[in-house]
Amino acid sequence: MKPAPSRLALRAMLVAALVAPVSVYAADPATQPAAAAVPMRYHLSVGQELVYRSSDTTRSTKQPNQPAYSSTATMTFRVIGTNSDGSWQIVESSHEGADGQTGGGGEPPHIAKFDLSSDGHAKVDPDDVMEVRPSVAFPQLPPDAATTSWQGHGLIDDEITSFIAAPTTEPSARNIDAQSTSLFTRIYNWTDTSRLRFDTDRGLMVHSDQHTEEPLYNRAGDATLDLMSDLARPADWVSQYSNQVNALLTARKQYDKIMDAAETVGDSSAATTDPALAILTAAKPNVTLPDLSAVLDAAIASHAAYVGEIKQEAEDNAAIVGKPAPAWDLTDLKGNHHSLAALHGKVVVLDFWYRGCGWCMRAMPQMLQLAQDYRDKPVGIFGMNVDREDKDARFVSDFFKLPYPTLRTTMTQYVPPGAGPATAPSQPQPPAAAYRVQGYPTLFIIGPDGILRVRHVGYSPTLHDDVARQIDTLLASAGKAP
Repeated sequence: MKPAPSRLALRAMLVAALVAPVSVYAADPATQPAAAAVPMRYHLSVGQELVYRSSDTTRSTKQPNQPAYSSTATMTFRVIGTNSDGSWQIVESSHEGADGQTGGGGEPPHIAKFDLSSDGHAKVDPDDVMEVRPSVAFPQLPPDAATTSWQGHGLIDDEITSFIAAPTTEPSARNIDAQSTSLFTRIYNWTDTSRLRFDTDRGLMVHSDQHTEEPLYNRAGDATLDLMSDLARPADWVSQYSNQVNALLTARKQYDKIMDAAETVGDSSAATTDPALAILTAAKPNVTLPDLSAVLDAAIASHAAYVGEIKQEAEDNAAIVGKPAPAWDLTDLKGNHHSLAALHGKVVVLDFWYRGCGWCMRAMPQMLQLAQDYRDKPVGIFGMNVDREDKDARFVSDFFKLPYPTLRTTMTQYVPPGAGPATAPSQPQPPAAAYRVQGYPTLFIIGPDGILRVRHVGYSPTLHDDVARQIDTLLASAGKAP
C-alpha cells in the first residue's frame, strides 16, 4: 500500500529521491578525546515518542543568484514494545513538508516499523527498506567505551559508514563525525560532511549538521536535524496505537501482495484489484488515530491511479511484446556499429539506462553477472544509454568495466501515429520511443526469431535470476540448450 507516487512511478525515480544522503568526514585521530567510561547507548522505554525536525536548503553552485530550494520534514519515532533480545519495537512516521512549509504540510505520513538495539543496530522488514530511515535518528554507536572509531552498515547493502568520535567540551555530550561510502557516492561524486551530537545522559541523538556537494548536478546543500520533543505516552494509548498500526501494516502487506500479483501479470480488472481495495476499506474501523488513518485514506484514494498505471503498463506490453522487435542501428562508445538485424539467431538483451538513474546503477552488477554467465552462449547484451553527454555514458561503462557494448541513443518518448506534427516526415522512432520506454531502467529480451518476448520495467533484486531463467527458456525453445 503506497500513497502517491505509486509503486510503478517509484521504480522510475532518480536516485536523489530514493537514497538518503551519505556522509563523508575526515578527522585527525590525534585530536580525539579520551574514551568515556561508559559506552554510548540508546536509552528508550515503551511509550516514548521522539519527534525530530529536519530542514534542508539546496542551492545551485553553477547559478549562485538562483533562489535556493528549502524543504522540511518531521519524523516521529514511537516505541511500542520490546523483544526477547532486549531490542525495541519502533514505528517511524515521516511527514514530508513542502517548500516553505512545516513538516506535515506535504504528503500524508509514511508509516513503517523496525527493531532497534541499544547500540543502533536496526532490523527492518525487507519490504519496508525504502519506507524507513532508522539511522537518521539512531546512527550506529561504538561497541564499547574504548572505541573511538567504528563502522556500520546501512540498509542499502553496499553502504558502509565510518564513525569517528570528535572533540567536545560538554561532559554529557559526544560529537560524532561520519564518513559513508557506497555505490552512489562513487557514481555521483558526492561529498557530504556531517557532525552528530549525542546526549549521553538522555541516550539520544539530539542534533546534526550536514553540508553536501553534488558536483555532477551543480548543487550544494545544508541540512539540520533537531530533536524537538521527547514525551511519554500512557500505556492505554500505546496499546491502542500498537493495535492500530499493526492492523494498518497487515492490511498494507495483504494489499501489496494482491497488487504485486496483478502488476506481474498485467491484470488491472476489477475482479483482480477490487479485493485489494476491499482489504484497505475493511481496515478503516480498526485504524482511527489521525496519522494512521491519513495513511490508509491516502492509499485508498490512490488505488484508482495505481490500477490505471497497471492497465497502461499492460497496454504498453501488449503493443510490443509478442511482436517483431523494432529495428535499430546504433554506434557504441568505441565507434562500432551494431544492428538488431545482424543479431538474428541470438537472444538479445537491451538495457535502457542513464547515469542519473540510481536504480539503473544498482542493476548494473546483475547485468555484469548476466554478461559473464552467457559470454560463451548465443546471447547478445547491450546497454542502451540515453544520457545527453557521452562523458556520462563513458564514466559508467569504465566504472563498471562493462564487457558488452554501450550503444548511444536518446531519451525520446513514444509518439502514437497521427499524434505528431502533420508536417513531420514519416520515419522510424528512436529506440526508447519505439520500445515505449516510460521509466528507467527498462530491459527487453528478444528471442532468436527477432520477436520481442519480455519487457522488464524498473529495478528488482532478483533481476539476474529472472532474466537468466527467461534467456534459458528462449535458448531451449530454439534448440540452443543453455
